[in-house]
Amino acid sequence: MVLYALVSTCSGFATAAPIYITDDNKLNMNGDIYSGYLRTSEYKKDNDVSQNQLDSYFRLGFQGASYVNESVIAIGEAELEVDIADNSSRDGVDTRLGYVGLMSQEYGTLTFGKQYTSGRLLTSWTDTGVSRMSNNDAVMAPSRVSNVLKFELSLLNDRLTLGADKILDFSTEEYDERKGSNAAATYHITDNFSVGLGYLAQRVSFIEEPESIPAIEQYGTGDVWDSQSYLTAARYNNEGFSAALVLDKTKDKAQLGDHKALEASVMYDIERYRFVTRFMKRNADLEERDVETITFGVQYRVNKHLDLLSEFNSSIQNHDYNQFSVAAHYQF
Repeated sequence: MVLYALVSTCSGFATAAPIYITDDNKLNMNGDIYSGYLRTSEYKKDNDVSQNQLDSYFRLGFQGASYVNESVIAIGEAELEVDIADNSSRDGVDTRLGYVGLMSQEYGTLTFGKQYTSGRLLTSWTDTGVSRMSNNDAVMAPSRVSNVLKFELSLLNDRLTLGADKILDFSTEEYDERKGSNAAATYHITDNFSVGLGYLAQRVSFIEEPESIPAIEQYGTGDVWDSQSYLTAARYNNEGFSAALVLDKTKDKAQLGDHKALEASVMYDIERYRFVTRFMKRNADLEERDVETITFGVQYRVNKHLDLLSEFNSSIQNHDYNQFSVAAHYQF
């Protein structure tokens, strides 16, 4: 029972279905299928451009846990995503998660591999969109990264959560070098109100222009992203209502320069419906890197596996683009 109770605190284990169980081992599986339509409209001086595209994917994840001794459990998680595009040349497979580690109710969790960094303790509060059109578009926080050594510990009856990680130096086809250090803490002041602080330090040297980097569109050969970010966050929950705010103050030696950003989210659940409004803003030295968008989303739960959703995302700074998405999302 201790094994099942402890691993259920991990996000992957909490939503997965067991496919193999013994007294000392547990293997879970989860997955989801997302089938959507995305329309993007850009408004330019010379002409307006609209693009309609398929926005679909399939994900499959596995989570394993087994006893090392009475107080320590070995854990591992892997998740794959297959993007389903309009043609086969645009289809792609991505390893979203792949890590292993040790978990102890008393001493915390230590993991290594491709996983969320500690900043996720805060940024998840405003990453509440019902579609996958946008995530944390304004704050400068890495999401899932390879070569991450992370430690997380909950104290004071889970009211205080501490997280710290080190992105060990590595290179890929896109990066000549990538490394960083992150730390975050959240504290539940009451059952309804939480606050958090975070520090994120990143250094990325690019050897070519990647197709997409969160919050930063393109870099040239040899460009360097060297930044330090300080995050402050607050969240309020009361039954079906939640509101959250994340503030970001970043010192960037290249690209964006020193800047400030904020993300706000308001979410309300009533019966089978979920309504979400999000606002994201960033002021950077380079005007083309500024962000000021507002998002409205609605989700309808057909049953415990199937959701129908729609979301609208608009630039309110220059009024230069809109995005609209409708989708069905099945989870198992």
